[in-house]
Amino acid sequence: MDPELAVAYHFRGLLYHDLGEFQEAIRDFDHAISLDPERADAYLSLAKTYVELGQNERAIQDLDRAVALNPQLSEAFSL
Repeated sequence: MDPELAVAYHFRGLLYHDLGEFQEAIRDFDHAISLDPERADAYLSLAKTYVELGQNERAIQDLDRAVALNPQLSEAFSL
């Protein structure tokens, strides 16, 4: 595990996402998670990307994992 390197991959993934390069973003988010499996923010970024790709089931899995890692995130989804 390398949490500092995970941050770099997550941020690069965000840049790819903003450029619409979703497969590259997914690759970087996944790599960030492999380096630091406790990165709830990377799971949220993955979920957002999968929603934009129409892969809602996968997005729900990533959202569930993010909330499991950080229960406070569930407040962001309250209606």
